[in-house]
Amino acid sequence: MRALLPRNLLLLVCSLVLIFQTITGASSVEKPAGVRLRNQLNRSMLLTLEWNEKSFLTDPEALALGGFNGLRIYLNGLTDLSPLQAKYLAAFEGEELQLGSLKHLRSNPMEELSKSRCDLLALNGLKRLSLRQARFVKSFKGSELSLRGLEKLESEVSGALAGFGGETLDLGGLQKLSEVDAFALAKFRGTTLRLDGLESITDIQAERLATSQCRRLDLSGLKVITPDQARALGGFGGSILRLDGLTDETAFRLRALGKFKGRYLYLTGLNLIDKEIARALSDSRAELVWINGQLPIRDSYALILAESGGIGLLFDGLSEISDFQLRRALEWRGGLAFDGLRTLTDSQVTAFTNWSGHTLSLRGLDSLTLAQAKTLARFEGQYLILGGLESTDWETVVALSEFKGEGINVGDWNRDSQRTFYQARYDNQNNNRYDY
Repeated sequence: MRALLPRNLLLLVCSLVLIFQTITGASSVEKPAGVRLRNQLNRSMLLTLEWNEKSFLTDPEALALGGFNGLRIYLNGLTDLSPLQAKYLAAFEGEELQLGSLKHLRSNPMEELSKSRCDLLALNGLKRLSLRQARFVKSFKGSELSLRGLEKLESEVSGALAGFGGETLDLGGLQKLSEVDAFALAKFRGTTLRLDGLESITDIQAERLATSQCRRLDLSGLKVITPDQARALGGFGGSILRLDGLTDETAFRLRALGKFKGRYLYLTGLNLIDKEIARALSDSRAELVWINGQLPIRDSYALILAESGGIGLLFDGLSEISDFQLRRALEWRGGLAFDGLRTLTDSQVTAFTNWSGHTLSLRGLDSLTLAQAKTLARFEGQYLILGGLESTDWETVVALSEFKGEGINVGDWNRDSQRTFYQARYDNQNNNRYDY
């Protein structure tokens, strides 16, 4: 009888383990299935996995997604999540995890998701966030937390969210904000606070938000501001203030905003710029004021803006441009964006290299010839943005790496092209030249 006791004890332990695995959903049958699916996904070499059509996950699928070695996972059709599935998904170490249809989430899955290892966690389907859930989610260690589904905040939730330690807190769905919320959110110490869903604020809220400790404040949903609000927001101490929703502003209010001492002031929604508004903008203390380049600006007003040297013009709506129009646009000495252009002629590319502005954005370009890449790399500004370029040949990749400015965005290339580009850029900066 004594000899059988250890064996019986071992059987009892194994039975208890099997019961535990069955209760938690981590059965010995499911785990190999999840591992097989994970291996299949990783062999596919996908950078982005979109399963937006799925309204629910099985445990093996969640386990597989947690081990996916791509960059982004989109599960914007998912309507429910168990604590075990949330734990599995939290193991994903890519750039972005989107769960856009979770309208309600219990505290246990929220606690597991807050441990996520990705950079951006998007829970934009949530309509309500309890204080307990907010305390969980603020502990997320990634760089960006997106909660754009929230239309209002419960008591004390704003204070909890302000404690998020990442770079970007996106609350762009908020339509109402109390003065208490404005005061609490102003304490967020990250890089970017997005409140672009607010269409109006009170004078006191403007004063509270102007004390924000972040570097970028996005209030681009505001349709109108009072002179007092303009003066208050002009005192914002960060580097970027976005007020793109303002459409019909007077020179008086814009002059009050001109006290803003940060780097960039965005006013891309303005419908009209007359002489007084142009002068008000040219007096801005900001390094760069972005306005819409398609506005009916007369030549004299254009000169006022051009002489300031701190105005940026967006020509995003243009799908083509003549050489004459481009020469006139290049009178601006601040920043220029032609993000609607899909192609450029060789002469237009050459014109950009002779321009003395500091930022050039051509996000709409989907391709460049080798000769154009070599020419564009000679642009002498600080920043060159080519975010729409598809993966291209090795020689073109290396040619663009010759750009001498502070920063260049080359688009969503595959990993091999990105690796080649950044290695070539590093070698160029260290005088290790490529021959091509």
